[in-house]
Amino acid sequence: MADSSKEGIFVEGGGVQTCPPPRLYTPKDPANDSVRSIPKEGGGSMVRHGPYRAYVYAPPQYTPGRGIRKYKTALKNLIPVRKEARQKDVISVDSAGFLSFISFSWMSKYIYKAYRVGLTAEDIPEVSPLDSCDLNAQRLELLWQEEVSHKGPKRASFGSAVWRFIRTRVIVSSIVFLLSLALGFVSSTIFMRKLLEYAEDENGDVMMGVTWALCLTLAEFLRVILFSWNWALNYRTAIRLRSACLAMLYRKVVRLNSLGAKSGGLINLFSSDGQRVFDMVLFGPMIVGGPVVTVLGVFYILWLLGPWALLGMTTFLLFYPAQYGLSRLMGYLRGKTVTVSDQRVRLITEILSSIKFVKMYAWEKCFAKAILQVRKKEHDYLQKTAYCQSLSISMAPTVPVISAIITFLAHVGAGNSLTAAQKIFLYGIVLQPVLSRTIFS
Repeated sequence: MADSSKEGIFVEGGGVQTCPPPRLYTPKDPANDSVRSIPKEGGGSMVRHGPYRAYVYAPPQYTPGRGIRKYKTALKNLIPVRKEARQKDVISVDSAGFLSFISFSWMSKYIYKAYRVGLTAEDIPEVSPLDSCDLNAQRLELLWQEEVSHKGPKRASFGSAVWRFIRTRVIVSSIVFLLSLALGFVSSTIFMRKLLEYAEDENGDVMMGVTWALCLTLAEFLRVILFSWNWALNYRTAIRLRSACLAMLYRKVVRLNSLGAKSGGLINLFSSDGQRVFDMVLFGPMIVGGPVVTVLGVFYILWLLGPWALLGMTTFLLFYPAQYGLSRLMGYLRGKTVTVSDQRVRLITEILSSIKFVKMYAWEKCFAKAILQVRKKEHDYLQKTAYCQSLSISMAPTVPVISAIITFLAHVGAGNSLTAAQKIFLYGIVLQPVLSRTIFS
């Protein structure tokens, strides 16, 4: 979502200043082919080391923007189809139109080439400057400095800075997701039910049936469009936050004199915790959908089938505490896993740093046994965590079926009857809240 021009590149929350052409590194030995210069379109140059991808020395600089102007490039992605000139060496997500952005069709040429002949390091394009570690780390550091200056070092919260970093995109993504759920709710509660009632009526008007069918098709089409848009927004927001956090962590590490016994914790921060930050932003905005659709479904079922039908909804009341307990247990087991992983990494680091003494005194078997014991403990925790996660995932598709069966039995047991339209509608309306909940479970 970049807008390259002579005035600069402006992004959400700020802009990217135009930088002078980077200095080109020229090797002293002309016969050395491991480092060579590559001219770049529009001025400047890149450097390629052997088979690795080219890079630019001078990264773009972030400057805060004001008003609607800072969302200028992001709003250009709402144009359905864009036919702008695209740079060959830069990934084309910034110049993609709305349809290409939500369908990820801008990746088609890379996927097709990978399928046909495979990709080499030279075929992989540069990342978008708006998703780069440098730019996003500069923005997050600026927000963190503002947080510290306003609240002081002791009261400052890094979470508040992160929220300001992703706030606009998360709010937009949540609204888009709610609209997608609203269309799914309307299509199943109104359009689908009306269409089934028309199918049961032998004297129904043909035009009325066509109208309900078109409305159902349009609602489902718009729901899929909005749902894909939500995923595209969340993916890019997650990439930016993860890049910013890892870049800030890397800059902090390179300023330290020594890591001491914290090398294992740093490895976990870069590997496991970085992925958790990504997953939080990717799935977090979808959490608003479960309660909203559940409340709407309860009121609609109460209006359509009466109070006896709410007996089936008690299944959800039992499901959420069980799911919460499993999530707490998984969090506890993951914490234990991280602790044991730190022990294993520290032990291996100590062995590698003192490998001469280990060989001199023939301590290989002793240390190998210690490593295996720690690794076995880590394996046990990982296995228990996987069991809990599998149980949590398997419960999600089971609960709506049980809830629908209990609802049917309670409604019929009270002396009422169910039509085909009510059965299909009821199963869909009971299934939808749990599906929206299962997406991020």
